[in-house]
Amino acid sequence: MSAAGSGLPRTAVAGPLASTWTLRARPAVHSAVNTELDEPRLEQLERAIAVLRTFDAEHPRLTAGEVAQLTESTRASARRILLMFKSLGHMRSDGRHFSLPPASSNRAGTTSPPSASTRWRNP
Repeated sequence: MSAAGSGLPRTAVAGPLASTWTLRARPAVHSAVNTELDEPRLEQLERAIAVLRTFDAEHPRLTAGEVAQLTESTRASARRILLMFKSLGHMRSDGRHFSLPPASSNRAGTTSPPSASTRWRNP
């Protein structure tokens, strides 16, 4: 893509190459001011947390469809989030049903943290 067609503002360069070179301003990737780029990530994070919060004493095992109903999202979206958590080791699955792993399966250390359902249910 050419600089002219990029839609980015151009800044002139001073010096001997001023007639042939210009710099294009680049949008900030992570900025408190630039919320347009952050909003989709925050929405994804909120959806992922909502999925984790569906698992509690009343709902220890859920299907992707049940998670979708409880979180008011699509089944596909709920399934993607569940599979992501499963790949990270934060979710178990028997093929159809998903559940949180027991707190005792903490691989990192010597002490067991509070159960994941408690951790995510109480912000």
